[in-house]
Amino acid sequence: MRGKLKPGSWAEGLIDAVDRGEVYETVRPVLMIDYMGPSLDTTIYAIGSGVWLFANHPEQWRKVCEIPSLVASAISEVLRMEAPIQGFSRLLTREYDMDGSRHPLARERSRSTARQTATNGSFPCRDV
Repeated sequence: MRGKLKPGSWAEGLIDAVDRGEVYETVRPVLMIDYMGPSLDTTIYAIGSGVWLFANHPEQWRKVCEIPSLVASAISEVLRMEAPIQGFSRLLTREYDMDGSRHPLARERSRSTARQTATNGSFPCRDV
């Protein structure tokens, strides 16, 4: 498997961790699926959202077809309007410091990944 992986990639790092005894070989496939599975889900969701948005806004589809240089901006706009993942959570296995905020062991932490630009970058209460 190692020869098929991009040097320095996350997947190669996981194989290295198995070699160093930091991760059990029996756990490696599950970790790989946990990493790759969601990327497929988010890609499929983003493509579906783009199709749906263009179907509901055909004038925007025509603009992109007429001016292909708008494709990158259109993709960003699809992700802004219909973010594939709004947030995620992790269970901490040890105490952790995140930007000066201490988080205790076994506490589930949630993190929002929704893009700030969803409201043109303007939040009246940014810290809430």
